[in-house]
Amino acid sequence: MPRLGIIGGGIALAVLGLLLGAQALGLLDGARRPASAPADTRVVPGQAAPAPDQPRPDLAHLPEAELDVELAKPKSGFGGGSAFPVGPTGVVMTAAHVVQGCKTVFLSDRKLFSYRSVRVRSLDWATDLALLEADEPLEPLPMLATTPGQGTSGFHVGFPNGNPGVSTSSLLAWSSMEKGRRVEGTIRREPVLIWAERGRDPKEFEPLGGASGAPTLSADGQVIGVTLGASPRRGRIMAATPESVAALLAREGLPPPTDVSPATAEKIASQGKGLREERRVLKVICDRKEALPIGQTRRLRQKG
Repeated sequence: MPRLGIIGGGIALAVLGLLLGAQALGLLDGARRPASAPADTRVVPGQAAPAPDQPRPDLAHLPEAELDVELAKPKSGFGGGSAFPVGPTGVVMTAAHVVQGCKTVFLSDRKLFSYRSVRVRSLDWATDLALLEADEPLEPLPMLATTPGQGTSGFHVGFPNGNPGVSTSSLLAWSSMEKGRRVEGTIRREPVLIWAERGRDPKEFEPLGGASGAPTLSADGQVIGVTLGASPRRGRIMAATPESVAALLAREGLPPPTDVSPATAEKIASQGKGLREERRVLKVICDRKEALPIGQTRRLRQKG
């Protein structure tokens, strides 16, 4: 069985057409913890982790598929990923493996090639999600609290191979992701959603490295997951569930975004240009060599 590797990183008219049509109908790296020692939120107080064979009532409407996850080997120097705001105060979500082993974590600034160092607020190893603090006002995207149905269209907007890009997909099934991290004497196995890739914009980007942490958006512009990995040979994309996203926000005392505008078809088209200009999709750079104070600005040209 092909292994699903972690990914850190199409046609504009096709993306625009899919989104407008659906709206009219009403759709990685490192092996050490960051030096900043963020809060570890792996376990919900008073709530036991589900056993590997325990039914998932929140996912009963989807078929279950087999999944074999292989973590990418750490890279030296710089690594990259994607992220998106989840609160107006500058809290940003990404994939946990994107910021593992980083001495400094940077988020893209408003100027070209400009990045600002930020703090890692929390890591959830079981779901492979992390929160960063940008310490500046950022407009979040609305979020769907529950997993949608099979066949739902998804749009993964981020920085595959270090460059802007969008993958379009359809929801197939769910599976469990075993991270091999023991919590209270057991191994947590958290659910992930499996999406079938349908297209890319631009269509030539390869590999998908750098898209980890990108929001998975529905056709009506809501966050329905966080991109975590892919199996390129099978054309499958792996993403965290909306329930995992909501649970991490709840544990951090962060209310889900309200009274915010969804992503429109026009903003998702052209490799997500509109969302990048609004800083609702951000680029993450991980520096594994130099530790810098929070709030430092650097000009970086991270290659995919």
